[in-house]
Amino acid sequence: MPRRWPALRAAARIAGRDARRARGRTALVCALVGLPVMVGTAGAVVVQSGDSTPAQQVGYTLGTQAQAEVSGFEGPGVVQDPAARQIFLSGPGTSTAPTLTGYEAALLDALPPGSRLVRYMQVEPRVSAGDRVLRGWVSVASVSDATALPGLVQVASGRLPTEGHEVVVVHDVLRRLELAVGDTLTLDHPASAGRPLTVTGVLDSAPRGVEVLAGHEALTAPPTVGEPGAMHEDVGVSWYVVGPQPVEWDDVLAVNALGSSVVSRAVLLDPPPRSQVPRHPADDLDGAAETETAVLVAGVAAVVLLEAVLLIGPAFAVGARRNERQLALLGAVGAEQRTVRHVVLLGGLLVGTLAALVGAAAGLVVAVVVRLVTRALGQTTFMPALQVPWLVVAAFVAVGAVAATLAAWLPSRRAGRIDVVAVLAGRRPDARPRRRAAVAGVVVAVAGMATAVLGALNGSVTALVGGVVALELGVIAAVGALVVLASRGAPLLGPAGRIALRDAARNRSRTAPAVAAVLAAVAGVTAGAIQIQSDGDRNAAMHAPIGAHGTVAVSLPVEVDETPQSLAELMRSSETSLRELLPVEQVHPVALAVGSASGYDDGLVIGHRPEHLRCPLWDEDRGELTQDEYVELHASEVCTPDSRWPMDAWAMTRSTGTVVDDGTVVAVLGHERSDEAAAVLAGGKVLLGSPWLLWPDGTARLSVTGYDHDGAWVEGPVVTLPAEVVPLDGTQTTIVLPPQVLGDLGLTAVQAGLVATTTRTPTPEEERRASRALERGAWLTVERGPSTPPPVVMLVLVVAAGVVGLAATGIAVALAAAESRPDLATLAALGAPPRLRRRFGAAQAGVVSVLGTVLGVGAGGALGWVLVLSQRHRYAVPDLTWQVSVPWVAVLGVLAVVPLLAVTVGYLSARSRLPVTHRLAG
Repeated sequence: MPRRWPALRAAARIAGRDARRARGRTALVCALVGLPVMVGTAGAVVVQSGDSTPAQQVGYTLGTQAQAEVSGFEGPGVVQDPAARQIFLSGPGTSTAPTLTGYEAALLDALPPGSRLVRYMQVEPRVSAGDRVLRGWVSVASVSDATALPGLVQVASGRLPTEGHEVVVVHDVLRRLELAVGDTLTLDHPASAGRPLTVTGVLDSAPRGVEVLAGHEALTAPPTVGEPGAMHEDVGVSWYVVGPQPVEWDDVLAVNALGSSVVSRAVLLDPPPRSQVPRHPADDLDGAAETETAVLVAGVAAVVLLEAVLLIGPAFAVGARRNERQLALLGAVGAEQRTVRHVVLLGGLLVGTLAALVGAAAGLVVAVVVRLVTRALGQTTFMPALQVPWLVVAAFVAVGAVAATLAAWLPSRRAGRIDVVAVLAGRRPDARPRRRAAVAGVVVAVAGMATAVLGALNGSVTALVGGVVALELGVIAAVGALVVLASRGAPLLGPAGRIALRDAARNRSRTAPAVAAVLAAVAGVTAGAIQIQSDGDRNAAMHAPIGAHGTVAVSLPVEVDETPQSLAELMRSSETSLRELLPVEQVHPVALAVGSASGYDDGLVIGHRPEHLRCPLWDEDRGELTQDEYVELHASEVCTPDSRWPMDAWAMTRSTGTVVDDGTVVAVLGHERSDEAAAVLAGGKVLLGSPWLLWPDGTARLSVTGYDHDGAWVEGPVVTLPAEVVPLDGTQTTIVLPPQVLGDLGLTAVQAGLVATTTRTPTPEEERRASRALERGAWLTVERGPSTPPPVVMLVLVVAAGVVGLAATGIAVALAAAESRPDLATLAALGAPPRLRRRFGAAQAGVVSVLGTVLGVGAGGALGWVLVLSQRHRYAVPDLTWQVSVPWVAVLGVLAVVPLLAVTVGYLSARSRLPVTHRLAG
């Protein structure tokens, strides 16, 4: 080993001198290595800085003085992680809840001496001021001592509440209720005392997004905490711990045993060792999911690294070719082949390491600048503190250095095998193509394709990713032989084309990596385009439109017990907002069926199929089925479910979600057969959107199922009603009830929203303004059709393929320009016209780009098919909604744009006149 050091030092000095002399080539390699490292480093720093540090999390959660936050009673035997992000119950269930005073006393016994509990109660009532009512949920809290929570409770103006009848309110609620400091408001909730509350200030911030913060007597404390089965309308109770002593991990475990989770300042800043945590988050990680994620990341990283190596490789290949005489002199004076290889290999290592270090430093600077700019623009929460993931940065630097070294590996192997005599004599001996490399490449590609298909069919991410990487590696390995095969067609071309093809075959070390780089980029773009197009077509097939394009639906925050006066006012104000802010033509109310008449708190209207149309999979006594039998039945016509995305344009609490209509609403929805459907409803028949629900006698068998007032699931009787089938597109029109049949089903109707036709489709900005103008809790939807990928996505993919293809082709052609100069100068001396040089440059670019693009589209098509196949077979039952869709416009655009762009740039960038160069006699 000591004998090798002098040779390595000599090789390093020669490599460094060569890098300094070939400044252009060195700068090109530095850019190709440094730019990705810079982007990756900057992105890693921005992402890492976006996460809160433990100190920042303490400030957000506990302010400046609170020692801990204790949740409400969740059940005996709580198990939590140190940050209380994951909470489990390990103890037995309980049918009785502890009293509030008794539980608080138990908490004080478990906490450090001197601790004090600040009770924090939170509800979601209806807030009103006179005749002005805020609909929807408003988060209201009552705190026993707001002054004890500095940093958590802050006011923009005025003062904190000190009495039970005082509140501070966020500016938005004050604006909507038209209130000012000194005015009063009322909370409509059983826990509220019902007296007016005086506004003493404008609330700036409070825990859990609270919008109204009141004094400790504004809400009546419940007698017990954590009552099993309590609804969201009840009071939620939690506590903040204030005191001189920190809440340590042992204290947290003691509180966990009582039945509450704890977020502790001391624990967040100094987490306990993993051995002391009963259930650590890492213990719940799915090993298989972790492995699949790691394999996916590794596969993407391998493809990206391979692309970088292919882009950089021609630079080192040309550099080694230009330095053949110097390398031959090393061999002539006795240098071993290993030393010659080290000269080229160390050149890649030195340049790659330097470029990666500079790129990492530039990335850090970019991240700092991004943080400064965003904070100057007022986005103080985007990057709260600059955090540098040094291990990730070091990994980027290592990957950059490795990419450059790998790019220099093949040129170094060829440099070690140069013919010293031929090079010193001025000849350029051509290496014979090795068939075994091409054969091995084809074998690996076929095996990779088969493995990827098997992985897609079996849902194995590891096999899928491994097969895709093997497929790409195999195709790339065979590129050199394909270049030689393409050169056999040189006699069919003109002089420039013949010279370019033969030059490409003779200099495969330069041509093959460039063709492979174009191939890899085009294959990735083609596969991505097929995946995106297939996903878009699937979404379009699964989309269930509300109505015609531009139809507006509004679901309003209506309760079953809404008073007629309040409902009329809500409908009137909502319709006014729609007419003022949207190009509305007609507005109609929409009613939903509710189960209050039949004793249900919530329910569904179920349509029963005739016996001969029932799916065997629904039969409880069907017996055991094999996987093949199950898949076959699932794909059968009677068992094929409606795969369209269900969307309720109108919804309300305790509603069945079933539209009640006399034909008016269905008529204005604008479906293809809306008029026919409206006539069915006007005649008092049930409208069915599916022929599977119609019985031979022209009736529908419907029942109402749901939860009763005691929380038990109840199935109502089956009612036979006259019906007719008119298929409509919307999922909420599968069953539409005319008002005449509600009594038969024990249902009533409540107006729950609006539907509006428009003269044109509202713009997104008009939709946003109308949504903001509606009552809180209202939901506005504009029918815009399926969410298919916009054309700009495919355009971006085509441009990306063009840019990468141009980069790879340009690098290969530019680096080969000097190498081809003697041949072209000789041709010029023999009488070749000056424009031959430009044609030759264009032909060189055409050889690389055409070969790479055609092969890339073929490989990308196969890869895209495999990706769609994997989506179809992700689960045990194939998802037949996934079909391969080829975006032919984008694919043909790639086939045309990449070669055309490369040929044009190659033609324009080439010099037309060259001086005659003396060539040594061979």
